[in-house]
Amino acid sequence: MEYRMEDVFDLEFLQEFQDSFSKAVGISSISVNKDGTPVTNPSDFSEFCFDYTRKSELGLKKCMECDKKGGEMANATKSPAIYKCHAGLYDFAAPIILNGEQIGSMLGGQILTEEPDEEFYRKKAIEYGIDPDEYVAAVKKAYVLDMDRMEAAANLLYLVAGKISSMAHQKMVIDEIVQEVSDGISQISKTMDEITATSSDINKNQNELADSIKKIEKESKEIKKIVDIIDDISAQTNLLGINATIEAARSGEAGRGFSVVAQEIRNLSDTTRYNAEEIEKAVKRITENVDSTANLAKESLDFISEQTKSFEDVTQRMAQMKEQSINYSTNSEDI
Repeated sequence: MEYRMEDVFDLEFLQEFQDSFSKAVGISSISVNKDGTPVTNPSDFSEFCFDYTRKSELGLKKCMECDKKGGEMANATKSPAIYKCHAGLYDFAAPIILNGEQIGSMLGGQILTEEPDEEFYRKKAIEYGIDPDEYVAAVKKAYVLDMDRMEAAANLLYLVAGKISSMAHQKMVIDEIVQEVSDGISQISKTMDEITATSSDINKNQNELADSIKKIEKESKEIKKIVDIIDDISAQTNLLGINATIEAARSGEAGRGFSVVAQEIRNLSDTTRYNAEEIEKAVKRITENVDSTANLAKESLDFISEQTKSFEDVTQRMAQMKEQSINYSTNSEDI
């Protein structure tokens, strides 16, 4: 990502420092991006530069070119660059470095070290479409400073620019870490929400299963009642068969056919009792399995309820952590 000054700096802070610097040393200053476009308002600019040179389209273009080259020169030499601008005044530049790359510069200057050459400035005025007399009068109002003091001011700006660059780099690293943490927390929260939703569905299904089990238990009891009735009928049928056998025996030869019927009745009774016993055994096994399933379902339901509560607690904590990370990032914007 190619950063610009406004991407990483609090421009109000930068403006405040720049204004204080200009007042303290009595030198004009401005901060620009790498391409020379200003990001702050001019601080204590001279009439010569602000009202004349930069008001000319060609003059402004050349000023921005000088601002750009000054920053590049300082970055290349790793020291404050002092140079004479296109309009004949001295400027100095200190680069702003972020992650090893220059993103802009802090500039100072608009200084004369000797009396201006009127002929030079009259030619410049004509070149820029400015009234020569007014241009000469304006340049005579420019700051006059000896080279030693200008170098001291340039060194001061270079040191401050270095510190500001370091602070900006630290802020960038912190912001990236906070963003990664925030993104990670968002993803975790999203996953936790999905798990919680899934747990809620499972919880609902478990409740439905528990209701179904209760219905099965109720039906099993109804089947048991029917089995009891069948068993009772079987006993009565068996008794009827025994009575029929006794009556057939009393009837002698005439009751022999009836004896066969009586035996079949007893056989039917035995078969019915056997089937009833098997049904009762099956119902008992179903009941036992249903009871076991009901216990497992209850344990599962209790576990899911606990997990859902835990997921909700974790999700809430994640939301708090995300808010804290955002607050931390906001608080770091003090550059």
